[in-house]
Amino acid sequence: MATATRYLIGKGELLTFGIDAPKKKPSEKKHPYTLAEAKATLIPQLEAANAAFSELPDGACPDDQAVARITLHPAYIAKSYFPRVLLQQAGLVSVGSRNRRIRPRKVVAKTAPAEADTTELFVAGPRSALRRLMKQARLLTADMAAAHEFAQIESIEPMMPSDRLRPAGEGAAKDVFEVGLHIPLATLLRVCARSSASTPRSAGSEWMTASSSRPGDSCSSLLKGRGSSCRSSHCSL
Repeated sequence: MATATRYLIGKGELLTFGIDAPKKKPSEKKHPYTLAEAKATLIPQLEAANAAFSELPDGACPDDQAVARITLHPAYIAKSYFPRVLLQQAGLVSVGSRNRRIRPRKVVAKTAPAEADTTELFVAGPRSALRRLMKQARLLTADMAAAHEFAQIESIEPMMPSDRLRPAGEGAAKDVFEVGLHIPLATLLRVCARSSASTPRSAGSEWMTASSSRPGDSCSSLLKGRGSSCRSSHCSL
């Protein structure tokens, strides 16, 4: 059976030509919400979240710490859109995140799907800091960096017990639970300092590790990825 003739084109690069990049600047990104729209939705959510936090007993908020869930609009999942300025001004820190699939209130592209994956941030701080975020939100103006970050938020909700628990599936072992703790570094070191102050150290204490020269360094190294564990016999963690 005869095969079709196949030709090879030599110096094919001579047939190509340059294409100009689209005339669009990064600053021309379309945003789903204006600052006014974000305030109209998020300030009531902040009021509800703070009301829920105020009802919590002090025992449920060690060092008066509470955790809120901040969900970003799917258009802002890049790390460069992390609301750093907004959180710093309120005195809040991010203690984790997870992927979440949501149906945003508004999309910027006509071809965008109704549901999309986005990032949900867990932010922690004193309950007073979460109240400060609500007051700060009311005073935001369009020329502030924090205002741009605020308008990128889809929702703000309190972290409730139901958000922390995941029911076990069929066949899972009974009476076996896994608990994950998100503790800000400053809080961890405060707890370590209290524990070491109440217990005298002996000459051979495990508190001083081979890579640590000061009490508490091992705990700090753990969170910063420089150590494997805190081997202190005086550390309550």
